[in-house]
Amino acid sequence: MIKKSVGYILCTLACLLPIQSALILYTTNILNLNPNLSLWKEILVLVLSIIFVYQIVIGLFQKEIKYSNKVFWPILVFLGILFLSLLDLVRIIPSLWILGFRFELFWLGFFSLTVVWVKNVLLSDKYEYKNWLNNVLQWGILAGFALSSAFSALSLIIGQTKFLTFFGYGLEKNGFIVSSPVGHVVDFGDNALRLSGPFSTPNHYAGYLLLVLGFLLFKAFKTENKIHRGIFISLITLNIALTFLTFARFAWLSLVVGLALIFWLWFRNTILDKFNFLNKKFFSKIMVGLNVLICGITLAVPLFIGLVVINSNLENQTFLPNAILKPSSTDLHRRHFLASVDVLLAKPNNYLVGLGLGSSGPAAKIEYGNLYNSPVVKYYFPFASKWFIEDKDLVIPENWFLQVWINGGILYLIAYLSIFLIPVYSLFKNFKIQKVEWTNLFFSVGYLGIFIGCLFLHILENQTIAFMYSIIYIFWQLNENLDKQSLSKQSL
Repeated sequence: MIKKSVGYILCTLACLLPIQSALILYTTNILNLNPNLSLWKEILVLVLSIIFVYQIVIGLFQKEIKYSNKVFWPILVFLGILFLSLLDLVRIIPSLWILGFRFELFWLGFFSLTVVWVKNVLLSDKYEYKNWLNNVLQWGILAGFALSSAFSALSLIIGQTKFLTFFGYGLEKNGFIVSSPVGHVVDFGDNALRLSGPFSTPNHYAGYLLLVLGFLLFKAFKTENKIHRGIFISLITLNIALTFLTFARFAWLSLVVGLALIFWLWFRNTILDKFNFLNKKFFSKIMVGLNVLICGITLAVPLFIGLVVINSNLENQTFLPNAILKPSSTDLHRRHFLASVDVLLAKPNNYLVGLGLGSSGPAAKIEYGNLYNSPVVKYYFPFASKWFIEDKDLVIPENWFLQVWINGGILYLIAYLSIFLIPVYSLFKNFKIQKVEWTNLFFSVGYLGIFIGCLFLHILENQTIAFMYSIIYIFWQLNENLDKQSLSKQSL
């Protein structure tokens, strides 16, 4: 019963998370129901977490699971992060700390628990259950993508402003979730809107689409049925088209980097292998160098753009089109980032131990409480004056990792990254000569997109992306394990 419940909860989350903002806005702004209905997803994730902990503890107690630091380290690291954040309660008011925990640590705790649960409980379960869970979860992810895509299609046909207004977007009532904007204007000098689908912002929609892209690439690659493959290729095309229409630059960059990486590994292990180049000693050495170079570029280009280019003064860079440059929004993002860097560097203590959980980021925005409870504003607002930043803008660094650093300090950031980068790390296993782990490649490309998004935005404040991060990971690991079992059976 418990195991079946896990499948049904995961399927429900995968199906409804992509449209939950629209549902909550409609029930709150149109039907006048309580906005706390938006907590349904956190409740389900909490239930899942309790089940995961129960299964792990029972497994250890019954000696079905053997404890090992190599497997349990994500939970241990998260507990260390939690301990560091609890020390902040002596300097941060509890309400701000709780909000900071909800947006910054709750999802990370769930993900670290998920990683350990998958390795110790799920993958050791019976093949029949894993196959059932795989099918249930697959249909949940597909249903969520279909519903959000239908929402986007209708908003394009009817008109995004009109369609979103019908669901209650843009109405000011009694909470952050109910005051989501109707649309974001494309920086072309006209009134064209960026596609946001059922999400509150185009950037969040793009982040969700990137995670689903990895799933769709995997399904198209894996299926042997030509009709099914054609359907998934069509869905991939739709996904990329919707991503383009969000005009989210981090998503465009992620697509370019990710698809270029896929093309290179396909070219290397298909075309070059046909000519037997990889087996020749001379070409083998060249290939090692090329692999290192492309691996470096994969990381260096997004890092350079996210940390340097986007935060440079681009007023005179007229060679770039406005669709990429976005002068007004880029300038504001740049000033957010640079003001936050000044706050971080104001005192050595700031970058060593941070200012406290909830000091910077979504939890510190004025919509979530008294802005001046945030130490960033209380003590460091003068630093923002030279960047012409308003007090409410000072708490948003426009970079998730910078936010984490400001809140917890350098050790907190390193620990946070070690868990966050688990799926991205798998990407670089694919640079081995003559071997491409395609399952890892497709899924980790989607996760790379979220990493790139964190360089530009506070993207993980969106709970749909945060929780889908764990859900897609479960599906990924489940399929990889099922594939290995299937191959093992075939070899017998």
